[in-house]
Amino acid sequence: MSVLNLNPSYEWQGNDGNWSTFTLRLGTIPQPVHVLPSTSGSTILVVDPQGCESAFTKCDDLRGSTFNQNASSTFHRIIQSEQQTAFNVSFDSEKSLEYTALGPVGVEDKVLLGNEGASRPLDPQVIHSYYDYFPFLGFFGLEQQNSSVFANETYRSILGSLSNSSNIPSAYWAYTAGSHWTETWASLTFGGYDKARGDISKGLETDFSEGTQTFQVSIKGITLQRPSKNVTAAGSFPVTSFLDSVVPEIWLAEDTCDTFADVYGLEWNEEHEMYFMNESQHVANLYTDPKVTFTIMSNSDAAAKTVDIVLPYGAFDTVASYPLAGIQNLTDRQRYFPLKRGSPKQQYLGRTFLQSAYMAADYDRQKFYLTQASYPGSQASSNIVKINRTGSSSQGLSTGAIAGIAVGAAAIVALAGAAIFWFRRKKKQNKRTHYSGSFRASSIGGTTMDGTHEGMLSQEYFKPDGHNSELPEDQFKQELDAITTARGFVRHHRAELSGSVRRTSQQSGLSRDSAVSPMGDRGRRPVSHLMQQSPASFGQPSPPHLSHRNSGQSSPGAPSPPMTESQYWGLSGPFELSAISREHASPVLPDPAIEPIRSEPITISDLDSGTVDSAVVAPLSVQRAEDTAYNEQLRANMRGPVPDGRS
Repeated sequence: MSVLNLNPSYEWQGNDGNWSTFTLRLGTIPQPVHVLPSTSGSTILVVDPQGCESAFTKCDDLRGSTFNQNASSTFHRIIQSEQQTAFNVSFDSEKSLEYTALGPVGVEDKVLLGNEGASRPLDPQVIHSYYDYFPFLGFFGLEQQNSSVFANETYRSILGSLSNSSNIPSAYWAYTAGSHWTETWASLTFGGYDKARGDISKGLETDFSEGTQTFQVSIKGITLQRPSKNVTAAGSFPVTSFLDSVVPEIWLAEDTCDTFADVYGLEWNEEHEMYFMNESQHVANLYTDPKVTFTIMSNSDAAAKTVDIVLPYGAFDTVASYPLAGIQNLTDRQRYFPLKRGSPKQQYLGRTFLQSAYMAADYDRQKFYLTQASYPGSQASSNIVKINRTGSSSQGLSTGAIAGIAVGAAAIVALAGAAIFWFRRKKKQNKRTHYSGSFRASSIGGTTMDGTHEGMLSQEYFKPDGHNSELPEDQFKQELDAITTARGFVRHHRAELSGSVRRTSQQSGLSRDSAVSPMGDRGRRPVSHLMQQSPASFGQPSPPHLSHRNSGQSSPGAPSPPMTESQYWGLSGPFELSAISREHASPVLPDPAIEPIRSEPITISDLDSGTVDSAVVAPLSVQRAEDTAYNEQLRANMRGPVPDGRS
């Protein structure tokens, strides 16, 4: 079951003000009529075609259209006798105001509530047509109680029909008359209320019992605002008053009305019993905008909370037209103030008051509510609150909120997609520095490596140097643990190579400030290609399986203790440069292209026996004179004992 938020007709109509109407569609072939909600009745009251026969032009349009009973085959007319075919309209709640109207009565089987395309079918409804000029516009009742013409026949009201057929979640309605001066249409909701038009939960709550003059409140006081000071209305307060949308004006005691007349500059017309206002006073009121505050409390509990309903001058800015105020033609207008003098039994807060008040009635709990109405404008979004029979309420989503959620959901989907793309891209980038059994050609710290390397752990990463890296820093793991991180060749530290190493300079066996990178078994190099170390290469990690140097005391990948002498590993064992000054090392030259030369490792015996091609070892003999001692020491170290049984 959903809340029915009825759309207005989007017309301002009436001869005693600008009122926002609603649409009913009556008959076999639906005849649309524009009518006002009645908070005090349960039947449908419409203008009969005879009410416009001998009247003014455009009467049908100005009065919200008429209903032709004879044009509907589903209308069943009720008569008391052949001589008596019309009935008096029941104005029980307005009896003290002596409202009267006369016309035929019947039951219409086809009644649709709402505009075309958004109508709700109802149970058969009692329809009372009338011939009179008053009321100028028709009504449809909001009361839940059944309608009857004769005692033995009853028919459900509109609210009873909607509630009984489970079209709405509860026997509940909320209404505000709208405000022409702010271009805010009337609001009528069944089964809940529109929080955008007023917060019922913050208003006045009071009990009621169904019957005549159902909705009674007490006016605790009235304050009028003048430019210089506020004025308290004269009169005896609190006073009981009736909330009734059938009555267009506000009815108050005469001395209270005199306070209004003084503040707004009104003149009482005895003949028409209306307050008139001239144009100059109207302009002054528009400028100063004197407001009226009604302090309302429950009629049954004097200690109950109160609610203030504030009416700006715009709520009273109305004009009368034919046939009111003695006006004889359609073009004439008379500016008047919708306030009436009433006896103690004629105290009403009518439709003028309900422009600024939001009213709701809950027939399941026999309570009604009153709060200040909001003026969000004609294009405002609704914010529907559903009222259930069990006493709970659930707030629905406004149209702006729905749109916001849709936008938010789209944003979440976009963010999720971006996150997935980022993680996939990050994974691919990590794979570029993630080695699981093989090296791809890449540059690390200025040294190129390729080929297959046995025993390399899959979690290892080579962290690039910050000064000489061709790969972005964010593609590498920034901090590596001591177990799975390969250590690089740095001064006073040792590291191992599986197989041959090569240098990219052919000028010397050891270039100054060079670093050594591991080579795979498929790409081993002769001793002449030992290593090259650039200033930016210190601290580069080496593969972890090149460990166990000192009788297996070092774990794979773990850092080795510093040596007392500079010691390096190359070929099949370590070499020491304790007596060699590195100041005489050759400068670094650009890396040449790399080509595989030999698939088998070069041993010391190969060098001694001369079995190695001279072209391979030739670079060792091409040395500057000042490097002779350096190279001799190098060869002596290479012939030394090899630890761990390496060959």
